[in-house]
Amino acid sequence: MSDLLRPLESDSAVERAEIDRSLRAPVLFFFATGVAWLLLGSALGLLAALKMNFPHLLDSADWLTFGRVRPAHLNMVIYGWASAVGIGVG
Repeated sequence: MSDLLRPLESDSAVERAEIDRSLRAPVLFFFATGVAWLLLGSALGLLAALKMNFPHLLDSADWLTFGRVRPAHLNMVIYGWASAVGIGVG
């Protein structure tokens, strides 16, 4: 009985390998964009931490206030990194 199933197992393995090969590019794309979002979000998180300790840092740029940088950091990490990497893992 097991000799009858062997050709099916090898066909299944070949088919699975072809599917894995065809999905390599999209998965790597999701991981690469996830890493990019994580780096950008971490940079904004670092800036937010610096703004907490040095409130007058970068005062000339109104769009770099703590109230705008912190939500941008959280959104980049949650929606950018977590969603892209979650789709890549799925």
